[in-house]
Amino acid sequence: IGKTTLLRAAVELACEKGYLPLRTAPGEVDATVTFAALADLLAPILDRTLPLLGRARRRAIEGALLLGDEFDARIDERAVGFAVLEALTVASGETPLLIALDDSQWIDPSSGVVLSYVARRIVALDSIRILLSRRRPSVESDRVVTALTPDHLERIGVGPLSAGATYRIVSTRLWHPVTRPAFTRLHDASGGNPFFAIEMARAVEAAAGSMTEAASRWGEQTLLRDRLAPLAEVVESMTLLADV
Repeated sequence: IGKTTLLRAAVELACEKGYLPLRTAPGEVDATVTFAALADLLAPILDRTLPLLGRARRRAIEGALLLGDEFDARIDERAVGFAVLEALTVASGETPLLIALDDSQWIDPSSGVVLSYVARRIVALDSIRILLSRRRPSVESDRVVTALTPDHLERIGVGPLSAGATYRIVSTRLWHPVTRPAFTRLHDASGGNPFFAIEMARAVEAAAGSMTEAASRWGEQTLLRDRLAPLAEVVESMTLLADV
C-alpha cells in the first residue's frame, strides 16, 4: 500500500521535466482483455503517430486495438511489437516519454509480449523511460521486468513509513491533535502503513471524540469491528440485489 501514490508522484515529477506520460493501471479483470494495457498506453499519441507509420505498421496497431473497419483474428504479436516500437520512437522524437505501468501484474498477456519486446529495445534511448509498480514481491511472471537486464533495471521496495513521516500524514488529516502516547500506539499498530494509520486514526477519533481519549483502543479488534459495522447493512442489501 502506497506504491500507487509514489508512482503518481513520480509521474508528476516527470511531467515537470517535460515528459509525456503514457499510463495504464489495469485491474484483475483487465488481465483477460487482449491488448487492454496497450490501448491505454498508446491513446495519447495515436492521432499524431499513426499517420507517420508505414501501411503495414499502421495496420498492425489498428488491428490490435480494433481501430480499423476490418477485423483480423490472426493478429501477429511480433508485427504489433514492431509497430509499437516505431510509434514510440516517432513520438519520443517530439517529446520524451514516460511509460507508467501501475499494478503491472495485471497487464494482459498480449500487451505483455509487446511491451517486453519494446522494453528490450528502448533501453538505449534517452527519450523513453519505463516506470512500473506491482503489488506482489515476485516478478518472475512480469514480462516487462524479466525483459530487462539488471544493468537496466532499478527496484525500489516500498517499506513502512518512519514514525515522523506517519505523524505528519496523520496530523494533517485529523481535527484533534495527536498526543505522543496515542501516536506511539497508532504507529505500532499500523506498522508504518500510511493507509492503515489514517483509517485507524479517523475511526478512533470518530468513536471517541479525541485522540487522547482513544489512546487505549489502539491495536484492539474493536477498532476494526467499529470501522466495518456500518458496512454490514449495505453489504446485505447489495447481496440481496445481486440475488434478484
